[in-house]
Amino acid sequence: MDLKNIAFKQQSFQRLVRMRLLQRNLFVLMLQYAGLMLTTLASPESLVWFASGTATALVFLRGLDILPGIYLGSALAFYIVGQPLFLALGCAAILSLQATLLLKWSYRHAILSLVFFKRSELLKFIFFCALCCGGASTLLIVISYPLLIPSQSASLLGLEWSLANFNGTLILACALYTWDAYFPDTPRLKQQNKFKLLGLYGLFVFAVLGLLYSSNSYLMLGLMIIIELLMIYLSYYYGWCGAIAASFMLALCLAFAAFFKAPLLNLSEPYLFLKLGTFLSLCFMAGMVMVFRPQRKLQVL
Repeated sequence: MDLKNIAFKQQSFQRLVRMRLLQRNLFVLMLQYAGLMLTTLASPESLVWFASGTATALVFLRGLDILPGIYLGSALAFYIVGQPLFLALGCAAILSLQATLLLKWSYRHAILSLVFFKRSELLKFIFFCALCCGGASTLLIVISYPLLIPSQSASLLGLEWSLANFNGTLILACALYTWDAYFPDTPRLKQQNKFKLLGLYGLFVFAVLGLLYSSNSYLMLGLMIIIELLMIYLSYYYGWCGAIAASFMLALCLAFAAFFKAPLLNLSEPYLFLKLGTFLSLCFMAGMVMVFRPQRKLQVL
């Protein structure tokens, strides 16, 4: 009787595990599909690829068991926008491989988290992230470019896609992982001066919105400098979480600038998308320089 009871419990537990795995993959499928349709495959193009960041964060948080959801969500998105089935499957395989390689390489070099406490680990991850995103974006250009009707050359489009992929993977993945790791830890947040905290981030968001609605190149340059200085101060004062929160806000606003038809994107500025993508990367790097500056113990918040 005891053996039958044990066998029944084991079967029930296995069914529960399979059910939760199925639910998790369905959630990832919808998230991947939404991220691709809203940013990567949106028209006009987005400056940040959300799906790359969510896929990377989820494989670090939940392991490779959620790869079917990433693959099927990507394939569905590419197929719905008009890609032939075999190309949609190929694009999905590239994005799935990118997330897998980032996880495997990080584990190989003892990087088990996307919250970094050592400058060397962060630099290693940034370097390999750039290689993976550049390689994946190049492959996507190679198999997709003949079917596109682009207004620029394949090389320029490849650079823009690589930057959007890199920014999405690095900033979004770190932000989601940090949220998952530290959101329950609210006592440290309650100890902060709320008026200063809200004032600084409110000013930061106001400057970013001003950038999106800037009407000339000089105003755009001035607001970029202000945003960079605010990023440096927020990273200096609030540590890792401060830098990640500011980077995420900036990435979020730039990602949906095209969606809301921000006037910034209508400026007759040469290589505008490339400059804005580089600016976002530099803001993140500047924040990390302040977080890991010499003679300072890393603080999370």
